Amino acid sequence: MLIALRCDGGDVLGAGHVGRCLPVAHALARAGHEPVMVGDHDGVALRLLEHAGVARRPPARDEPCGIPADVEAALVDVYGQGDGQRRAAAALRPLVVVRDALDPTPPPPGAAYLDYHLDAVPPASAGIALCGPDYAPLDPRVAAARQGPHDGGLLVALGGSTVGTTALEPLLGALLDAGHERLLVAGALVPEPRPGVEHVGPLPGLQDVLGEVSGICCGASVTAYEASAAGTAALLVVLVDNQERVGRVFAPLTPVLDVRGEPRRHSSPAVAPAAGPLGVGGPGPRAAVADGFAAARDAAGGLAGSSLPSRGPALVDGHGAARVRDALLALVAGDHPPEPLRQRPATTADADLLRRWRNDPGVRAVSVSSDPIAADEHAGWLRRVLADPDRTLLVVERGGVPVATVRFDRDAGSAEAEISVTVDPAARATGLGRRILRESTERELSSRPALRRVTALVHADNAASLRAFGAAGYRPAGTHGAWRTLEAVR
Repeated sequence: MLIALRCDGGDVLGAGHVGRCLPVAHALARAGHEPVMVGDHDGVALRLLEHAGVARRPPARDEPCGIPADVEAALVDVYGQGDGQRRAAAALRPLVVVRDALDPTPPPPGAAYLDYHLDAVPPASAGIALCGPDYAPLDPRVAAARQGPHDGGLLVALGGSTVGTTALEPLLGALLDAGHERLLVAGALVPEPRPGVEHVGPLPGLQDVLGEVSGICCGASVTAYEASAAGTAALLVVLVDNQERVGRVFAPLTPVLDVRGEPRRHSSPAVAPAAGPLGVGGPGPRAAVADGFAAARDAAGGLAGSSLPSRGPALVDGHGAARVRDALLALVAGDHPPEPLRQRPATTADADLLRRWRNDPGVRAVSVSSDPIAADEHAGWLRRVLADPDRTLLVVERGGVPVATVRFDRDAGSAEAEISVTVDPAARATGLGRRILRESTERELSSRPALRRVTALVHADNAASLRAFGAAGYRPAGTHGAWRTLEAVR
């Protein structure tokens, strides 16, 4: 199907809308569909699209919301589209409408409502609501960044627009004063030359750098969710009014600084305002350093206390783009979107649960090793797995309740990974296993571009598992005595 992502982006608007639509476009392409980005694009937003190689079209000026007449479904993430335009567009095709902080018009009848923020609550008028960070449309590669070294400099990324121009230099000064010795400035803004500051220019996304840096100073936008999924400490900067909500919901988790000019109409008491307007609509940035950056220095110094490295990946698993895609495809098929299955990193607190599942008689009967696992042996194994950068251990949750665990053991030399899955005995024989296999395999491959193949070793007598792997897209790849090798390839 031809599916439109309706979004604008440029030097004035920024690249955020394009940045959160691109992962959905890639997810659609992985499922065999044809995405097209529809909108007016320039600056960093245009460079992002050109780098991604996704088809582009200008808005169809005579069609509702500018969506071309030949597309079969659409996601709308654009300013300035009133209720009449959205109603007309939804009458023509299945539609997902992103909640717009500046235009919170309820979605039209029949359209799905997408609000991926931590405090999302579906409006009473929304028939189909995709709410919460499980639907944050991120590049899945940010999830793989959580296992990076996190020992580089501090990335400063104030977005793809020029709105942060006058705030940049005072922020850099505050960060240096707070003891951050190496600052990497990305995006459209160019810093003044000074020791400890390096301009790295526009990046085609943050997924390749979040695993390398020690933290990020960024606009309070979708980047906050990327930092959460990557487990990267963040200082969030509220530059414009539509970022206030993100700053407010993240303030309990990580330092947030409001640098909007006075008056700050929607400032939250949880968000630390600077004492002066930081050069935004007021005194120049040099003056602002003197009278307004005590809060900035405090916020910069508070990065070490950010809880995003420990709590972020459990809140935002980084795979919301595929869920948005699946919801849109469900609408096309006339179905209700599936309930999300969140895949969070396992922790030592999961030891008893994982051991109980592993020692279930049904699991031991089809395992390579059928002996029961003692508590101390299992605790040692879990510590080793969690510390190994070539292994990923996840707990799958449905409605906040653990229902399965998935492990990937990667062989970097051969670009392969082996998958192991254990489903809670109470949740078996419901079709859940095949869905977990399908979703976790797609996410492992999409989050790690170097991987080409995922394999599984299944006992020949385990007919249920063989059927589940087959339904999830795996195919036979060899026989080893009583064991069958199955594979999924990119």
